[in-house]
Amino acid sequence: MRLLLLLPFLAALPASAQAVRPAARAVVADCREDVRDRAEDRRDRREDVRDRREDVRDARRYTGPLDRVEDVWDRREDRRDRREDVRDRREDRRDRRRGPVGCS
Repeated sequence: MRLLLLLPFLAALPASAQAVRPAARAVVADCREDVRDRAEDRRDRREDVRDRREDVRDARRYTGPLDRVEDVWDRREDRRDRREDVRDRREDRRDRRRGPVGCS
């Protein structure tokens, strides 16, 4: 009975007010996806650090000084790549904030 009393009110709402709930769900889904992406990035970085430590350990045992220099350059390159990834993520977040709906 009460629902029947609300029907005229619901019909009078503008379409944008009715569409707020799916838009809010989309924002929450985007935020959750961002959190998952950041967690995955942290896992990948930990694996990279672990692999790098193993490589350095092996290099000290089995290789010469030139291989060690190459490892240093590879690590610097990896660091640059990670910084670029962080910069790209920040730019993506900034762009999303400028849009109509964003995730903080």
